[in-house]
Amino acid sequence: MKQPGKKSPLNAKGKRVDRQRPALQQRNQGMLRLFAGIGVLAIVFFIFRPFLQNGLINWDDPEYILQNKTIMNFSPDSIRHIFSSYFMGNYHPLTMLSYAFEYSLFKMEPKGYHVVSLSLHLLNTLLVFLLIYKLLGKKLLPAAFISLLFGIHPMHVESVVWASERKDLLYTTFFLLSLIFYTGWLHQKKPVFLILCFLSYLLSLFSKGQAVVLPLILFMIDYLERRPFKWKMALEKIPFLLLSLLFGIIAVFAQRSLSAINEVHLSHLHRFFFGFYALVLYLLKSIFPYPLSGFHDYPFTADLGLPVWVILSPLIVICLIFILFKFFRNDRMIIFGSGVFIISILPLLQFLPIGKAVISERYTYLSYLGLFLIFWRVVERINASRYKKNLQLPLIMVTGVFLLFFAIQTYARTTVWKTSVIFWSDVTSTYPDALLAHEHLGLACFFDNHDIPEAIREMDKAISINPSYLTGYRLKGFFYLQTENYEEALRVLTKALTIDTSDNEIYLFRGKTYRALQQYDKAIADFSSGIRKKSDRSELYMQRGIVYTDNLAQYDLGIKDFKKALSLTKDDPDVSWNLAIANYKKGDFKEAGVNFSRVIKIPGYKNLANAYYLRAYCYSRTNEFSKALDDAQQAALLGYKVPAEFMKMLENRK
Repeated sequence: MKQPGKKSPLNAKGKRVDRQRPALQQRNQGMLRLFAGIGVLAIVFFIFRPFLQNGLINWDDPEYILQNKTIMNFSPDSIRHIFSSYFMGNYHPLTMLSYAFEYSLFKMEPKGYHVVSLSLHLLNTLLVFLLIYKLLGKKLLPAAFISLLFGIHPMHVESVVWASERKDLLYTTFFLLSLIFYTGWLHQKKPVFLILCFLSYLLSLFSKGQAVVLPLILFMIDYLERRPFKWKMALEKIPFLLLSLLFGIIAVFAQRSLSAINEVHLSHLHRFFFGFYALVLYLLKSIFPYPLSGFHDYPFTADLGLPVWVILSPLIVICLIFILFKFFRNDRMIIFGSGVFIISILPLLQFLPIGKAVISERYTYLSYLGLFLIFWRVVERINASRYKKNLQLPLIMVTGVFLLFFAIQTYARTTVWKTSVIFWSDVTSTYPDALLAHEHLGLACFFDNHDIPEAIREMDKAISINPSYLTGYRLKGFFYLQTENYEEALRVLTKALTIDTSDNEIYLFRGKTYRALQQYDKAIADFSSGIRKKSDRSELYMQRGIVYTDNLAQYDLGIKDFKKALSLTKDDPDVSWNLAIANYKKGDFKEAGVNFSRVIKIPGYKNLANAYYLRAYCYSRTNEFSKALDDAQQAALLGYKVPAEFMKMLENRK
């Protein structure tokens, strides 16, 4: 407030200056920034809210969450294992730690994981808002526009709603923080910002190897900020570049550990064309995101050749590069946006094929930030042109229509990941010839919906697309086996072996079928053939041991197989149980008691009552009646109906 009797000073033109106006303007700007940020986040939350009711799907979610023993047994040993091991062809220990922490809170409840994913996406949207606000001279409108695009773009749905894509969200969080700290370093020259930038980068690398491109993005920020090149500028990037090199090498070895590089066996010529084709698709889907799919199959022709539009892709890219440098080479924001996009997406193109899809929508989560900057720059250039008056209203209308289209499409896509059946049905509607989709849809129909006829129909569809599709025959035989249609299972699995005799799983399933048909010698032969194909698969030894023990009374051979299986899978409850039963049937009660003790010690074992009772019987046969009585009483407490005569005998002889 002005003090009574005092007047404001005069400016150079003789007019009164209001000292409070700059502070008031700053407060107003701060309030506008706050409301804009909250508004963007509210829109993003509303659009993504439906996916909080989704479940988990049968693509990567079982490995990352549902069956992941590493996150279930969270301990110092598991932390060491997380930081010293690859997982699913990736090295992302921070991502695995996030799953472990969430499992300790939510167990198998999907909503907890989805709440964390949505929270991270909202945080990333806010970080984009702050980054753009800092990069573009504290301009509010581009920060709101670009962060809204980032938050609601349909190509980003996969990264948010798919629980297994936590790595995308997490690495982006630290990646954006690193960029924000770097802009702080450029503007304020405080070393703490550069240190925080480096630490955030390290955390981003621990979340996903894709973060290796960050040093190049830092150089692009230098370009945008018109920072003159000096050796000091290059030297400050050396620690970042060294980390990038190290984690890049780790990422290659991680992918090789899963044989994920070139899974579809593309020739060098195919890689060349599909690399450019993927780039064109990513560019096109940034504006017209249709069709969308959780899996994008390779567009081979019927004779496994390349369609015309794939062959033309390099030419399209060359034309776009020509246009960029012919008309926009002096526009720093467009060059910067183009650089951010290309640098971020280049390692993920199919020049080095990773996985089985030609493109993956999740790969755009960070890389599209560069394109969104270009979109805004185009809007700015139109507004600054001489046609501004004629184009302003149509521009606003077109932009609004696109944002509304993106919002509606994203809202609809969030529930595609609700169940495995919905997810893979969506994929097959877009790619009806995608074998992987029919395979997973069949598994979902069988295990989730218990719709066996539909599961078998999906395998028939896959086989009709490719009559040599071994997985189709294998799963079809498995479905028949599980439904006790042994004759059909035998027919299908035998047909599979005429296609490929090296698949150990087919021998496993056919061996089980022969056992069910009481053809024990053939069952032994198939399990033995499977072992010759894959000598480190414990289930083959266990199934052969079951035939030896339960059907042929060859206990020593059964025990030998169970011990081998146990050496391959430590503390496997099924193997330990069968080993104990084999010794029990053989009459070696002392050894059987030891084996039942191993079973009882396995965390979460479900048949404890039976194990305690049988160990009690073993103790009674070795004259350890006091121990036998304790076990019998424990079995009774757990619900086992211990024979009264047996209990009375133990009480009399303890």
